[in-house]
Amino acid sequence: MRFWYLVTTAWAQVQGLFRKLSPPTEAHVALAMMLMTHEQEISCDEVRDLIDQFAEMQLRGENPAHLFPLVQLHLDMCPECREEFEALLAALEVTPTSIYNAYPKKPLEHHGAF
Repeated sequence: MRFWYLVTTAWAQVQGLFRKLSPPTEAHVALAMMLMTHEQEISCDEVRDLIDQFAEMQLRGENPAHLFPLVQLHLDMCPECREEFEALLAALEVTPTSIYNAYPKKPLEHHGAF
């Protein structure tokens, strides 16, 4: 819990600096990312290995961040992995019923003797 407090406090300070300097440059973004780094981090490749389990847990209503805190930390910091995670969630939420319901329904046409 203290870790998240430190991260959010540091992030708020960085955002305050960015508001004074406009527009933010790549250097500002890099500085913000460096301030948010943590001793224990995992790579994008490691996240990709776990992201399906993470997404499935979230769809079941579980708290994947509790079991995979480093994956959550990485997703919070990496826009590319976050985008991939959100796309995976969207794909997993698609079911045959949701596809069927997405298309307009036409009444069945009767041809002949029924």
